[in-house]
Amino acid sequence: MLAENTLSAPGFNTNPTRRIIRPVGPTTAQAPSKRRKGRERVKAGSLPGNPRYGVGCETGSIYYKCRGRWRPVQTKQYAGEPYESFSFWNREAKRRQSYRKHRFVCETHRGPAPFPRAHAAHQNDDKRDNRPKNLRWKTAGANTLDAIKNGRIVRLGPDAARSIRKMYRPKRGAIRELREKFGITGNTVRLILSGVSYREIFDNKPARGYRAGA
Repeated sequence: MLAENTLSAPGFNTNPTRRIIRPVGPTTAQAPSKRRKGRERVKAGSLPGNPRYGVGCETGSIYYKCRGRWRPVQTKQYAGEPYESFSFWNREAKRRQSYRKHRFVCETHRGPAPFPRAHAAHQNDDKRDNRPKNLRWKTAGANTLDAIKNGRIVRLGPDAARSIRKMYRPKRGAIRELREKFGITGNTVRLILSGVSYREIFDNKPARGYRAGA
């Protein structure tokens, strides 16, 4: 049923002779369906202290359930960070936290991490491709081997590793300079400087002046 109401408040009706018609009471409009045409299916997940988040089954987009509907969540990629992340409200800790997108997608569609320090590995080594079918749980070693196989990480020889340790100086930006010069990741540079990589050559000893976390 429609009721005719005349609004005389400023800003609502500039013509006093014009009547504004607005619906009152129940209408005959049908309730929206649970899934509109063209909208992807969403699988519910669970974040620490907040179970209202989910992941799209096709694209891996992050959603938040509000008033019975899944609404998209904006993700960000900060400078120097290869992975996308998003923030959520932890109700138990009563504070906002950040979570990596690819890890939440893998946890939702592949289950919790099967072992400590498991990597949510990208099959094609594209860190922006967070589709569920592109993510698998792997060990750190298996993830590194995939990166070498796909050409994302260059395997250096012993001579190059010695040059990296020799050229290193404990100053600001030293890791970035070596990374750009040899075309490798900053983590690879740190492993060489710490002696973890090529331990048979460097006897697991760090380079001169290098401190873990530099």
